[in-house]
Amino acid sequence: MEKKHPYYDHLGVGVHAMADTDLRRTKSDRRGEPTPAFSRYTLFGQRRINRRGTDSRQCYYVDLYNAKLLAVLLLIVALSLIDALCTHQIIARGGSEWNPIMRVLLDISEHAFFSYKFVMTAIGVIILCLHKNFRFVRHLISMILLFYVLLMFYQVTILYAL
Repeated sequence: MEKKHPYYDHLGVGVHAMADTDLRRTKSDRRGEPTPAFSRYTLFGQRRINRRGTDSRQCYYVDLYNAKLLAVLLLIVALSLIDALCTHQIIARGGSEWNPIMRVLLDISEHAFFSYKFVMTAIGVIILCLHKNFRFVRHLISMILLFYVLLMFYQVTILYAL
């Protein structure tokens, strides 16, 4: 007795529309789901952009990030640290801190103040980096950068006045 292929009848005509490639796709396929924010591909993946035309309006994650984004996010961290240094100088010259949390940290120690400022900024920048392809996050990154630039002008003005 001749062994039949499970998807073809005795004349070789396909009985099912499922082809061998469809069988391979029934297994877990990474392309079937959006890339999560954290996965094994976060550090070793190759997805840089959204390749699906149907997902162009959706928020999505990628594995690799471009140098321009890195430069902007590092600039935000640098401006945050410069803000901390300017704040320290303003307080040393007789000014005061408006932020109650930072005021308490300054009362504890300078190390606590600078550490908290850096850690919180770094965590925020990492979250922004992971969500860079969300429309509101792209605008948020620009607004944060603009805020820090304006804050630098404000603090330099205060430093020259004191």
